[in-house]
Amino acid sequence: MVDQKELILNEIVAGESLHAICRRKGMVSRGTIYNWIHNDREFAAHYAYAAMLRRLTMVDKILDIADNIPEGTDGAELMRIRTQLDTYKWATGRVESTNAGMPTGLSLMPPVSKREQKAKLADQLQVALDKGMTLEQVVNGLRE
Repeated sequence: MVDQKELILNEIVAGESLHAICRRKGMVSRGTIYNWIHNDREFAAHYAYAAMLRRLTMVDKILDIADNIPEGTDGAELMRIRTQLDTYKWATGRVESTNAGMPTGLSLMPPVSKREQKAKLADQLQVALDKGMTLEQVVNGLRE
């Protein structure tokens, strides 16, 4: 079963706003999500990555709308479409430029589990040792 955090992240990636997600019956409030972001570093990293993917979804949406304007569309409809495109463009740039209020130091790379981090570090250590480096050299290299 998908928990609420995962559901929220999936909806964000699909292009949904946090406001729209939280209005749904049975969903947590935006305040709860902001608390999760503030207090749960792993969730914050997943949220930052989902928000970055949402921007890509919005760009796709902009391109789809722009590429599919029917010929002969009347002036009022063209104005509505233009407003929609301008809003998406503004939101995409605005969210990106403000870093969505995320805590500093978060990467927009896919979050990596502790197990994956340990495996990568073990692989890097083995490569260094295979090259004849001492353990002290490896540790000093990590500190730099």
